Amino acid sequence: MMQWLCLAATLVASVALAALQNGDFEQGLAGWSTNHTWYEQPKGAGMSAIDVVDGEGRGGSKALRITGKGNRGIAMQVFPARPGRYRIAGWIRTENLGDASAQILAEWMDKENKWMSGSPAGAVTGTTDWQWIEATVDAPAGTRSVHFDLLVGAPNSGTAWFDDVVFERVKSGFPPPNPPNIKADTPAGGDGCLRVTWDPATLGQGVTTVHVFCEEDGFGDAGTAVPRAAFDAEAGEGLIHSLDNGVRYELAATCMNGDGDTSPMGPRVTATPADLQAPRPGWLQVIATVAGRARIRWWPHTLEFDLARLHVMARADATSAPVGLEVRELADVLALDRPFYCTEPWVELEVAFPEGAREVGVSCEDTSGNRGEAVWAAPSAPANLAAQAPCALWTAPATEQLPVDAPAPAEGETGFDLLLMRGQAKGFQVMLRPEQALEGVRVEFEPLMQVGGDGAIDPRWLAWHFVDYVKIDINSRATPREELVWPGPAEYPDELADDLVRDLQPGRLQPIYVRVTAPRGAAPGQYRGRGYVRSVQGSREFEIRIEVSPVELADKPRLQFVYWDSWDDPCRQFGVEPYAADGWRVLARHAQLMKAHHQNVFVAAWSRVQSYRLADGRLVHDFRLFDRYLRTLMENGVDRRICLSHMGSRTTGEWQCPTMGSHGHVVTDLAKGEQFQMDVIDLLPALEKHIEEIGLLDRFTVHVADEPIPVNLDSYRELSARVKAAAPRLPRIDAVHVPNLEGALEVWVPQLNYFEQWLDQYKAAQAAGNEVWFYVAWVPQGKHPNRMIDSHAIKSRVLHWLNAMYDTDGYLHWALNRWSIPLSSLESPGDQYICWPSRLFVSDSSLRYEAEREGLEDCELMFMLIDELMKGGLTREQALAQVVELASPGVRGFQDYSRQWADLEMARKAMLDRLAGAGQ
Repeated sequence: MMQWLCLAATLVASVALAALQNGDFEQGLAGWSTNHTWYEQPKGAGMSAIDVVDGEGRGGSKALRITGKGNRGIAMQVFPARPGRYRIAGWIRTENLGDASAQILAEWMDKENKWMSGSPAGAVTGTTDWQWIEATVDAPAGTRSVHFDLLVGAPNSGTAWFDDVVFERVKSGFPPPNPPNIKADTPAGGDGCLRVTWDPATLGQGVTTVHVFCEEDGFGDAGTAVPRAAFDAEAGEGLIHSLDNGVRYELAATCMNGDGDTSPMGPRVTATPADLQAPRPGWLQVIATVAGRARIRWWPHTLEFDLARLHVMARADATSAPVGLEVRELADVLALDRPFYCTEPWVELEVAFPEGAREVGVSCEDTSGNRGEAVWAAPSAPANLAAQAPCALWTAPATEQLPVDAPAPAEGETGFDLLLMRGQAKGFQVMLRPEQALEGVRVEFEPLMQVGGDGAIDPRWLAWHFVDYVKIDINSRATPREELVWPGPAEYPDELADDLVRDLQPGRLQPIYVRVTAPRGAAPGQYRGRGYVRSVQGSREFEIRIEVSPVELADKPRLQFVYWDSWDDPCRQFGVEPYAADGWRVLARHAQLMKAHHQNVFVAAWSRVQSYRLADGRLVHDFRLFDRYLRTLMENGVDRRICLSHMGSRTTGEWQCPTMGSHGHVVTDLAKGEQFQMDVIDLLPALEKHIEEIGLLDRFTVHVADEPIPVNLDSYRELSARVKAAAPRLPRIDAVHVPNLEGALEVWVPQLNYFEQWLDQYKAAQAAGNEVWFYVAWVPQGKHPNRMIDSHAIKSRVLHWLNAMYDTDGYLHWALNRWSIPLSSLESPGDQYICWPSRLFVSDSSLRYEAEREGLEDCELMFMLIDELMKGGLTREQALAQVVELASPGVRGFQDYSRQWADLEMARKAMLDRLAGAGQ
């Protein structure tokens, strides 16, 4: 049984002093940043070239070299620092600098990262042999970080070399610090946290850091305990997140001055976190019906997990007292099974307005008794149900992409047919082209009724989304014109927006994506129903015709599928910290999104393991944050496999770099208050042991280094051998660009074009007992299926037909939701993310993401059919050959497939009919 633990949100590493990394440059540019365009001088001259060169350092070692071409350059490290004394030193050699000077400089920054002052260690000009420069400098009061710079201070056409640079703390003579007296409580509005407070004036001179120890079962002395959090001493308070409400914790604190002297542990106190956070009101629509009455439609906020009841009120205006209309208990509503994307209101009711009331509001109450603020809305004009809306309406396949100025067809179809397995969702589009402005446009559904039976599919299993167009200035650079939907710059349909109502302008096409889910308990057969596009100006209807197959989609598809996702990006959309209670809720919803799109593998960052060196020199690893991350993803259905993040990478970061090196893992020295780095491969044995202890050894793999190529293959093999020696029971997995990896990997993930190029070698590796996946990134494009916004959306679906047709074990792509990366990155729009920021759903889907989901379901169907054919006596090769033949009207190979939705559906129906018949 797995033992799960919680960990504090505020990490000790966030305020510990850090030592300079790689001051001798033997690890290349590791730790150093060089792309500081703000330092450009003169304007337009660019930056001096900066590299690390072998044999040009002192005694033939490596050195950092800055080479000017009428410009200047700077290499920098940024890390925490505190008031007090430091020693700055290093060797500098110069050639043809003239009056420009090569310098070592410390720039002191305050807690808001504002520049305070600079302290140079010295300067070298002209042409000189190696010179040692050194200075002892004082960081001013208020210092919280340092920019440690190696630079040439003026434009030049010479060269400067730096070697063996030093930045280290010097004792400042501070008196021993005093033990902190702390208090702890849950602040107003807090949830799963404790606020710890102290008086900074009592701590002593030069005190910079307060370490807080907080454990449910108590803890030992400061020499053996691991702190839960560390805070800036001058702040006087700090929040410890990720605690359990209702659990009694014991707390105490020590403090440390800038010299690394630690106080005795202060008095111990106890505190119990509580849920004091008022729930958010969610989303409200109020629609007038008849005089004095209105229809209320309400959706909960996506980060509310513990709602108890909904309070409905009315008022005249913001200055008047509200009048209660109804209290709706929510337990039954929240317990109803529904798909991840549910656009039907969770509560719908009609209310009568009290005399004089003009607004309706709702507020939520949670299970802890907290009641939140209300959201108010005046009734909007009702839809005109009697008139036909002045617009053209026709239906189209889910992957249809039409420009915003597309005309309506002369005789457009106003219904759509779908064939679904039970437990499957499929989509189509309603194309709406207004002839005049439409106000308050929304979609409503009636239940789908079984033909010739008494079955029904509730409207909550039907969802709709306005499709938003995305402006792309430059087309995908590796996609030829004939493979583009249309050339840019242009707008392309992609995002499935979360708007619940929208006004539409005349003459501009508005696609609406409709998703129909067949519940797992649905009776097989034909179902019919209607959807309605409502607006103030009138309504239009469309017919939904579905067939539910007796075949049921597996709840846990077998293809291993992973996106390298971001937790930080969706947290930023909600303005929450990842490790606060709301941050964990974001992660839970994010995991539910992943499961809804069949992602069953995730990456776990080893950097979430917090490591400490105790006063006696022992290393201690705290896995609580790491474990809670695993638990949150797995409890929400992403539980097939876990990949430890990369142990290493190219040492210089350049694509053609011939050497791969391991990463450093941050360790906090509790005796000195400083950080240092251990080789992350030295952490692996402890990680492997912990993974075994929590019962997940059979689910973990470990990434070595991303995308080895021929020039660094030997170095990659050496690194991979080190990883295997450190954790022999963890299979190794990587995206690769080479075929000859025998003995270096257990899970081979070639890029799709290389998988095609060296197919026989990869299949031989699979036959020898290795797993073989494939992946795409910004390449390959062209005729290969990918997921660029400006190419055919159906390509995202085709990808996973290839997974089944070539009998692979998995699929990988690096980016699910990297919204912080510009869409224009690498001139390949769509590589960075396949879903979009959302307030209603955490992430909005896209035409591409829905096509990919359907492709994954097609892939599972093919695997299910292979299994059934093998039960009938065929070998796997024979069964696979029959499935490939059935798939051929839609997909025939890596670069040979139809762009027509109907062709894929014809092949899919043949496979589904064969499976349904084989099982009888």
